[in-house]
Amino acid sequence: MLEALLNELRHLHRDHKESDGRERRLSIQEQAKYACAFARKNGILVEPSYDFSEISVVNNTQTTDETSLVKGAEHVVELDASLRRMKKITIPTGFGLTPKLLYHDVPHASLRGNQVTTRASIEYIEGSPLEYLTRWHACNELFHDDAKLTTVILWPNGDTSFGITQPQYSGNIPEVSRIEDYFSQAGWTRIKNALHHTIFYNYAFGVLAFDIEPRNCYISQQGNLLPFDVILSEPDDVLSDFLQLY
Repeated sequence: MLEALLNELRHLHRDHKESDGRERRLSIQEQAKYACAFARKNGILVEPSYDFSEISVVNNTQTTDETSLVKGAEHVVELDASLRRMKKITIPTGFGLTPKLLYHDVPHASLRGNQVTTRASIEYIEGSPLEYLTRWHACNELFHDDAKLTTVILWPNGDTSFGITQPQYSGNIPEVSRIEDYFSQAGWTRIKNALHHTIFYNYAFGVLAFDIEPRNCYISQQGNLLPFDVILSEPDDVLSDFLQLY
């Protein structure tokens, strides 16, 4: 279901140019409406009688209560113990987070009076449905993550969320050096950048890996490293040029 909706959104979006601000928001809304129509047609649309804001959650990703709904930066998460899978619902109004290159004006004083320069910054902004599904499709392809799209949720106030599941991972939290060795040995290229972010690029798949942190990986009992919440992203032209990928 994830790949089917992803392919349809790619077809819908193929004539769209990269946009920011209001145009990007309208594009996200258009994709969300299309996703709801797709979900209704395929029997996975859920329309609760309550809004997302009414969900009772724990704002602590380290809670030991496995029955709790835990709210993170991107999702509300719940363990389905019977299936040993994590259930995730995206937090409106975005669909997860995606990295973008942004420029900010920085005022400063000089002998010639007040000056304004621009500062580049890679920041996480609200993702679109297309970016979100692209990310999980890449995780399935590259990490064999088995993420599945199970529901599209249309809240009473018009907001939309995606419901996905992925396997429950457990094990030891790896050191940063172990994670970086894993990516290097798996064919990823470390991308040097002026902002000193830890970024890897997979040239075969055209995908960047961000948020490569110990909290997003486990070492299994078999000794294998399992990335489960790394943010994968297909770079736009602006970010690609800034990182000098080619």
